[in-house]
Amino acid sequence: MKRALTVMACAAAAVIVLAMSQSGARAEGAIVINDGHCGLLDGDGGFALGDVHSVTNSGGVTNYTCSAKKVNNQNRKSVDYNFGNTGLPCMTQSGVTTDWTESVSASGNATLHCHVKN
Repeated sequence: MKRALTVMACAAAAVIVLAMSQSGARAEGAIVINDGHCGLLDGDGGFALGDVHSVTNSGGVTNYTCSAKKVNNQNRKSVDYNFGNTGLPCMTQSGVTTDWTESVSASGNATLHCHVKN
């Protein structure tokens, strides 16, 4: 039940995950956006807040990176998540994708990468 609630909370929060302003800078054909907040999984499968950075290249692919430090990780072991082992999509401002990976280090540093083809 706790896992189901966590998954539902993550999915609901993911809708607002990448609600950010479009105040990015254009650099060599790419649009770089460095502000906003996002949601990701912690090492225990719960929800954590992080900061987002996104880059859209000239080919129309947007790469979102959400990162957070000192997230919960009671097992103190690295954890990897993706669509295959969670069934959760990554919801971004550019759309929903199943092309994502997340790593949580033993020390609780989490990084989520989502790739969206526009």
